[in-house]
Amino acid sequence: MEIIPKDLIYIFSFISTWMSFSSIANAYLYSITSHSDNDIATKHTYLSISIGFLGVFTFFGIINCLAHLLGILLNYNLLIFIFSILLIILNKKNIQDLMLNMNIRLNRIVNISKEDLKLDAIKLMLLIAIALQSFCLIIRVLLPVTHGDQLGAYFYDSIQIANFGSLSTIDFYKLGQGLRTDSFASFFDAFTLQLTNSWTITRITRLIALILIVLTSIESAQQIFSVDLKKLLIIIALIISLPDIWDIGLSGKQDIYICAFEVTGISLTIIAFKLKNILNKIFLLSICLIIGIISIFSRLS
Repeated sequence: MEIIPKDLIYIFSFISTWMSFSSIANAYLYSITSHSDNDIATKHTYLSISIGFLGVFTFFGIINCLAHLLGILLNYNLLIFIFSILLIILNKKNIQDLMLNMNIRLNRIVNISKEDLKLDAIKLMLLIAIALQSFCLIIRVLLPVTHGDQLGAYFYDSIQIANFGSLSTIDFYKLGQGLRTDSFASFFDAFTLQLTNSWTITRITRLIALILIVLTSIESAQQIFSVDLKKLLIIIALIISLPDIWDIGLSGKQDIYICAFEVTGISLTIIAFKLKNILNKIFLLSICLIIGIISIFSRLS
């Protein structure tokens, strides 16, 4: 009998690594951005969290790709758990700063002006659309594993990868077998299945990606123009109405990860073009290029 369920160990390791990566991104963005604006400390909070999420996605995906290439099945949490603890210790101050910025951001959302809260016809229609789409997305998240969205899409390939055992990816193909997609995202989902054997966590991970897409998009829009409640509702409605999201983005397809990469890359590009320092501009644009490459490998099969 396990003293601590492996699902909880994985969730702790995932969140700890995610917050550590996010805090590093947040500290860097703060250091390179002009400090003339009093709000600068919180301007890139959600973008930093998105970068951290994609960092974990990339890190876990690369580990699993290399392991399966060598015929190694990673199905234990100890090394990831130790790594996440070390990251927390090394980034304690940065994590505290990030948590403070998140708290400030959340307080501003709660303190929306009474004028903005007044509903008109457009706001009401947008709220209805968002409510309907959210209801459909929740249903997708709660679908049973046997549903066609799960086994008919890319989750089935993640099951196969997670059950390779000591069989390497190359040997798998030499046997004449094949996958519908052996994309980077499939190896990330397989990594979660190997360590937890939980479909719920893989779908929650997709839901987190969707939330980050919405928050980062709003934050990036605020860099360009003033965002009131009506514009905020329009942005949310547009994003959750994208075909690859409301279709089977939470229950099967991997496009929601790709959308997260694209939104993060666009947000970093906006910041890069605002920077005056050439080296920082080149570095951020290089990060955007890397994000684009990873996004491509998440789609290719």
